[in-house]
Amino acid sequence: MTSAAGRTVVVTGARSGIGRELLRASAARGDRAFGLDVTSGAAEEDGLPILTVDVRDAAAVGAAFDEIVAQTGGIDVVFSNAGVRTPEASFLEFSAEDWSTVVDVNLTGAFHVGQAAAQRMRGRGGVILYTVSQLAFSVVPNNAAYLASKAGLAHLIKGMANELGGEGIRVLGVAPGIVATDMTNRLREDPEWVQARLSRIPADRFAEPAEVAEFMLDLAGPQADYVHGTTVVIDGGYLAGR
Repeated sequence: MTSAAGRTVVVTGARSGIGRELLRASAARGDRAFGLDVTSGAAEEDGLPILTVDVRDAAAVGAAFDEIVAQTGGIDVVFSNAGVRTPEASFLEFSAEDWSTVVDVNLTGAFHVGQAAAQRMRGRGGVILYTVSQLAFSVVPNNAAYLASKAGLAHLIKGMANELGGEGIRVLGVAPGIVATDMTNRLREDPEWVQARLSRIPADRFAEPAEVAEFMLDLAGPQADYVHGTTVVIDGGYLAGR
């Protein structure tokens, strides 16, 4: 795998939030950055290529990766960041449709991306880094599918790391706390919700997408080569509570 800058980097969920910042920051560090996103739009944003791909479609993910390999010769780092969260609903009222939507993107889609990446990194090494969530390790009501999908993803990382380490492929995750993204916009418009969450966070603020992205890029670099098979929590101290 190419060290430091000059790598080929793929980011899923690249049109917004953490994904957009990962794409920009990776390019700013000198990487060849490619985005994948289910939302159709311009073929480039900020001069960076974005392919329209639904991570639930294994064949489409594989085809996109092959296209990138054809252009660059190989893929060094994959940030599997695509994720969704449906409106909050009690477990008793949670629809099967919403359950499938969340699990299919957050867990099955993550499997598709990880498998496609690993198949193309075999023999050359690489890094697969997942965006997980602090909710893989804590519980809030009315989010059954999201909780299950992210907890499953944290365990998938461990399984992948055990199998892929011998191939020179490092697998890990980052579990952000509450980040100021489009996904949390509606929640952050509720003053009571904001007050309740901030009362739990010793840092007294929510995270910004750019700072999460920069941390993830550091973890994907050679200086973090021994960080493998784990999910690193960056939540302003939320899980520590206060």
